[in-house]
Amino acid sequence: MKAGVIWKEKMEFACFNDKNDVLNPITASGPTPKHLYLQSIVGCTAMDVVSILEKMRTDMPTLFNIDIEADITEEHPKIFKDFRITYFVEGSTDVEKLKRAVSLSQDRYCGISKMAKMVSNFSYKIIFNGKEI
Repeated sequence: MKAGVIWKEKMEFACFNDKNDVLNPITASGPTPKHLYLQSIVGCTAMDVVSILEKMRTDMPTLFNIDIEADITEEHPKIFKDFRITYFVEGSTDVEKLKRAVSLSQDRYCGISKMAKMVSNFSYKIIFNGKEI
């Protein structure tokens, strides 16, 4: 696995990786590395949950969104001190299979979540059809 950045000008960079040829921007006014880290956490668990639900052969959600919030320390280096994930799911997905899929992602498969848990508090909840389960 390999990734890197190319400095363009001022605080603008183009990011690359060995997975594809797309250059993704990082800018002071756009997504920062901290935002990208948060997106990588929810991207990782989202891919896990969808894959696990498909393997469980349950009805797939009609809506599946994940939000993440994190607090940052005041002192430098400013690091994350709390992560809070909310899974928003709607549809006729089997509730027990959904909870199991999220649990498997968080406890076994999502390496990005595992790394975040090593440095900070980490919690998650599931909102299914408007109600926390």
